[in-house]
Amino acid sequence: MTITVGLLQALSGRDAAVEVSLRDQSLRAIDELNATGGVLGQVVKAVEVDTESSERQLSRKVKWLLERKQVQTFFGLRDSHHRKVLLPILAAHGGQLWFPSHYEGLEENPQVLYTGLCPNQVVLPALSWLGQQRGDRPFVLYDDSIYGRVLYRLVRSQDSRCHGALSTRQGLAGFAEILVAIQQQRPSFVLCLLGPLASQDFLLAFTAAEILEIPILFCHLSGCQVQDLVTSGVSPTSLTGHYLCGSIAATAYDQVFLWQQAVTAAGSTIPEAVRRSAIGQCHGITLMPNHHGMGDSGLWQVNGGGGLDLVTSWAAIAPLPWLGAESFPPEQSRPIIELLGEVTETLSGSWQMEREAHDLETTIANLLKGSQLESRKQLAPEITRAAMAKLLDANQRLQQTQAELIRTQTILRENNQLLERRVRERTQQLQSLIHRLKGEIVERQAQEQRLRDSEAQFAAIAPMCQA
Repeated sequence: MTITVGLLQALSGRDAAVEVSLRDQSLRAIDELNATGGVLGQVVKAVEVDTESSERQLSRKVKWLLERKQVQTFFGLRDSHHRKVLLPILAAHGGQLWFPSHYEGLEENPQVLYTGLCPNQVVLPALSWLGQQRGDRPFVLYDDSIYGRVLYRLVRSQDSRCHGALSTRQGLAGFAEILVAIQQQRPSFVLCLLGPLASQDFLLAFTAAEILEIPILFCHLSGCQVQDLVTSGVSPTSLTGHYLCGSIAATAYDQVFLWQQAVTAAGSTIPEAVRRSAIGQCHGITLMPNHHGMGDSGLWQVNGGGGLDLVTSWAAIAPLPWLGAESFPPEQSRPIIELLGEVTETLSGSWQMEREAHDLETTIANLLKGSQLESRKQLAPEITRAAMAKLLDANQRLQQTQAELIRTQTILRENNQLLERRVRERTQQLQSLIHRLKGEIVERQAQEQRLRDSEAQFAAIAPMCQA
């Protein structure tokens, strides 16, 4: 008897270079489980699903496994857009995804267990520590992904003095203007919210520009990627001093054991039973009641040999999805969570739109490249109409995204002001209570002193009365 699970990683295409390591960690954990008896006495069989760095291929292959092979449990994926693509498919077939990556924290879907860390658990503590060490003027580099957009606004909400730049171009040449801005502004450090491959490109461009004494804090660059750069001929000394936070590979390993513990506790591999039993399970990370992981984290710095040194760490911090809105009273939390959910859907649509536009550009280039002059003239009107339709749709969706973000910022600002007012009121109440208690203590001490004086007087008079 076997239990079949799916491992979702890009083994080909643009994302393969950074996702193979996640697959390897999951396989290592499964091998260790099988070596000690498997799960519920059964061997765990891993089906490697090559997403081919494509949303369409990911959807098609996962749907096929759910429908044809009755695979219900999946591990992996790296970015939020891919996760959101799968949600309706998992819901329709009762599937379950264990998601190991850091993410923006604006989701709580019953088909997903979020073992990666929320911003308040890894990025914000790292940002706070580096701000104390280097200064509080960061330059934030982000992209059009859900993670990049949300994290940039979150950082800006905490420090309006930070500068930011949206990266929309691919390759080293796309960073030229951004590097000029960094050189002119001379920030305390750079916070890079780009994806793994774009982060690697930015590090190469940053190194080539010879910008010294300004470190970069990477949220999605891995130690393996740094080593790949060294192997490819980049001098380790030119990479020294930059920072990496979190470890997604370790989470990909730990979450397999969390699943095994939950299955054992439930006595079943049925996703809903596993979800209920997963709460409180611990293996490196602990799964909390909101189905988000909580674990220790830290900040690593690249050393002179291209390796990593742990420079600081912090104990496990409770996850705060929805930017902590769950802790608000229900009448406030519900509309905020609903609104934030709508915003992430809009951002996901914008991200998808950008991918479609890129695919359109590639298709047009291929058509023109392979056509004769007369054929190109015939294709031109069709291409123009298709491109204009894409641009109009893009403009409408971007305007909607901007409106939703402005609306969200307004609501969050109002709730922040409400919380601040409540904190001030509570502080005043506590101060008043402390003042009253101090007065009562003084009065009690005075009463005790009067009692002691009375007892002394009585002790002096008592013998006389007896005589």
